Amino acid sequence: MTTLPLTDPACADPSVAGAKAARLAQALALGMPVLPGRVVPASRSAQPLHDGFALVPSAGAHGGQLAVMDADTSDLAELPAQARALGDPVVVRSSSPWEGTGNWSGAFTSYLDVAPDHVLTAVRGVWASALGRDALERSARLGGAEPRLAVLVQPRLRPTHGGTADVAPDGTVTVVAVAGDPVPLLHGWDPGQLARRTSDGAVQAAQWPFDAELLHAVADLAVDVRDRLGDDRIEWASVDGRLHLLQCTAATEPAAEPLELPAAEVESPHAAHELMQRATSRGDRLRAEPLAYASVMAHGEQVRGTPAAPGIGAGPLVYVDGVPSAAPKGAGGTPARAVLVAPRPLPHLAPLLWDASGLITFGGSPAAHLVEVARSLNLPAVVGCGVDESLVRTARAGGIAAVDGDNGVVATHVGNREEVHDG
Repeated sequence: MTTLPLTDPACADPSVAGAKAARLAQALALGMPVLPGRVVPASRSAQPLHDGFALVPSAGAHGGQLAVMDADTSDLAELPAQARALGDPVVVRSSSPWEGTGNWSGAFTSYLDVAPDHVLTAVRGVWASALGRDALERSARLGGAEPRLAVLVQPRLRPTHGGTADVAPDGTVTVVAVAGDPVPLLHGWDPGQLARRTSDGAVQAAQWPFDAELLHAVADLAVDVRDRLGDDRIEWASVDGRLHLLQCTAATEPAAEPLELPAAEVESPHAAHELMQRATSRGDRLRAEPLAYASVMAHGEQVRGTPAAPGIGAGPLVYVDGVPSAAPKGAGGTPARAVLVAPRPLPHLAPLLWDASGLITFGGSPAAHLVEVARSLNLPAVVGCGVDESLVRTARAGGIAAVDGDNGVVATHVGNREEVHDG
């Protein structure tokens, strides 16, 4: 098997190089500031992943991963030398054809600080991540097909700054940045610093501790990517003032228009709470959501955070721990169309979003990969609400919540249990 330089025209095809590497290859061909790289084509992962998935029924996902890690990669013997030519260490990045949408953001593993002599082990590790719990659950939700994973090897940067930028339809660019490596920001641990540049060049920021020139350079790059590739989101890094494009993703679908209800219908949150409690099926909850949202937002206890994913939603509030084995609190699992509240927007929570009606987090940033998944699902999200114990108490008391992802507002209500049961 021959690896391909990122400049090879074949790398512009997502079926060959995966969506991430293909988009970077296209950007590189247009002269954008993309790092050089080598691609292990997606077709090379087909047999190891087929063998790994075949073992899952008998040996479990871990057994399948071990089989992938034992795969023969002697035909890629030239890759360590090719990696050394890029630098020491390098990064080894997953690039699936499926990653063209936010549904798969953060699902597969990439490795930083890989010594060239260990690059083949990292390649097998990227493949094996397709059998991780998060990836398997997302695959089951999206049709159950076996993924194929290309692998992109690039130089390891030591960024002075990094982050994301999103271009809105009106031309406003939202930039989120951190000092140093952007990985903690993207994984939901660091809230970052947020600023917006409008289409006329005006800057809106509560605080922006970094150079204004950096903000404008990132915004210019994001607009260039939008105009020439059609993507509205980029990940970027800056090394001593030199900007690098790390990733760009296709434009997401616009959120549905917010529902508006007559004021007469939103007078009693107790009625909405009772309705949500009695709505046991997903369909019942979908029908009850508009009333629940309007009444709880009008009369409930409000908490403010940072708008992260647009839209509105309402449902029973469920608290989820921020640990890799997270499961909703309570014996019943996650109710249909629940509003999830978690300490941070960590990637492993993604499978819980498919049947949720909203996402709230105490920390994190709109730049987190989990928020990208929420946007792809048109799921409203508010992050950075602070450690608000009232949200946890509401969840534990069986309360309901309304989420306004456009304005960063969350409202909660705990019904009068006697009134509910007497009805």
